[in-house]
Amino acid sequence: MIIFGTRARKIAELKINTTCTNCQTDDSLEMDLYQRYGHIWYIPFVPSGRTAVSHCGNCNTVEQEPYFPAGYKSEFFRLKDTVKTPWWTYSGLGLLVALIIVMFIVIANDNAQDAEYIAKPKKGDIYEIKLNDSQYTLYKVDRVEGNMVFLFENEFLVDDESGIYKLKDKPFYKESYPVGLTNLKHMLDVGEILEVERDE
Repeated sequence: MIIFGTRARKIAELKINTTCTNCQTDDSLEMDLYQRYGHIWYIPFVPSGRTAVSHCGNCNTVEQEPYFPAGYKSEFFRLKDTVKTPWWTYSGLGLLVALIIVMFIVIANDNAQDAEYIAKPKKGDIYEIKLNDSQYTLYKVDRVEGNMVFLFENEFLVDDESGIYKLKDKPFYKESYPVGLTNLKHMLDVGEILEVERDE
């Protein structure tokens, strides 16, 4: 279950030069500034405005924005303009960007490794194959002779890419057939070969 919502955290406080509207005392007011932010799983993602609370040290009267008297509001706007939005309110976005970058690096490295394996195939390599949008299977390298790669085809198909792993325990046909190295590279380029696995 995704837990999301908004929260607020105090980010600044100051004495304000305004007379308390309740007890008429000067220099007794303090204002706390709160940063609101949207969160997912309690991780801040984006700032979503600010609010404030005033407190009189003499009579303990508490006022909350947006119900401030006029004199309080001017102090609130001054405080709000003075204090910058905290960096941590964007921490969720930062994590998301970092995860996307890591994902692209992992995919790029994986693609580079697959291309290397296809360029220099070895006996026992397993190719995850997309025959069409509803048929997937496995090929296994039997042997390599020059520019020809002999492949065993798995006897079974699955109808979804996520189920390819189920075929690893299924038998392959006994007869292998040759495929040119150039054709294998093309199959990888057009997405017919989804992944290459090699036991190192």
